[in-house]
Amino acid sequence: SYTSTQDVNGAVTAPSIVDEDPHRPIPTMLAVGNAYQLSRRWQVFFDLSFQSSKSYRANRSDSSDSQFKSVIRENLGLSYIYDDNLKIYGGVANNPSSVQLASFGDTSEDFTVYSLGGNWTQGQASVGLGLYQATSSGKMQLDAGREGHIETSASAILLTSGFTY
Repeated sequence: SYTSTQDVNGAVTAPSIVDEDPHRPIPTMLAVGNAYQLSRRWQVFFDLSFQSSKSYRANRSDSSDSQFKSVIRENLGLSYIYDDNLKIYGGVANNPSSVQLASFGDTSEDFTVYSLGGNWTQGQASVGLGLYQATSSGKMQLDAGREGHIETSASAILLTSGFTY
């Protein structure tokens, strides 16, 4: 565990090691989902999950509890079966932030995730290719009651291979 500080002018102090084990309890999560066959080639997937709230003290030196807030997350997917060997997949997910850090006020960063990919199978071998894009928008408390804006973007290209024995 370490701590790092950045002031409003952009100056960053060197990170320093915190000699203690952080404790992060895992909140309860309940999820339900279903798949629906639209036609011989199209299939829709949907799931909804609920994460319960949970308080915790991140470090022994913290004077107040941080917490995981209760959140609901939605995922929607679609697959297209081109033929017996090629399947194409797409999806979108809403992943709201659940972490509220006591030392930073109500810091949150809500993500929207998009994915597109395909899987080709020949006999017992398979190869997959996927594209992943996640963007977020969020906020955090700054000094003197001011609020800051957080934005993150992450992209990935995924390549998979497999062999069924």
